[in-house]
Amino acid sequence: MLAMQSVGETTEECPASAYCYNMSTTAYVMLNMVKAGCST
Repeated sequence: MLAMQSVGETTEECPASAYCYNMSTTAYVMLNMVKAGCST
């Protein structure tokens, strides 16, 4: 979970959905919630 915090900064940028896939599968699950807000 702590690792997610570091990535959190990148999530704010939301450059592209690609970044979501770049993350590990474990992080992807947690990012799923944030991804919904970033991705359209």
